[in-house]
Amino acid sequence: MLKRRSALVYYAIFCAVLSALLVCMVVAGAFLGALLGVDLARSVAALFIAAMLAMIAALGLFLREVFLAVRSGTHNQP
Repeated sequence: MLKRRSALVYYAIFCAVLSALLVCMVVAGAFLGALLGVDLARSVAALFIAAMLAMIAALGLFLREVFLAVRSGTHNQP
């Protein structure tokens, strides 16, 4: 059970970090597009959608891990 929970936390953190990096790329793409006069709207939109999907996955994985922790009852033990 503990191995499964640790894997869930690992993947949740991975997805959260991926989401943050994608948001950074969205901001960079928006500024680069404006500075260089290039239309990057579709690319920025695709990166933003990917960032939101990664964040949804991260939150879902964390929620699953919390559910497993509460169900196992080990969170109350000293």
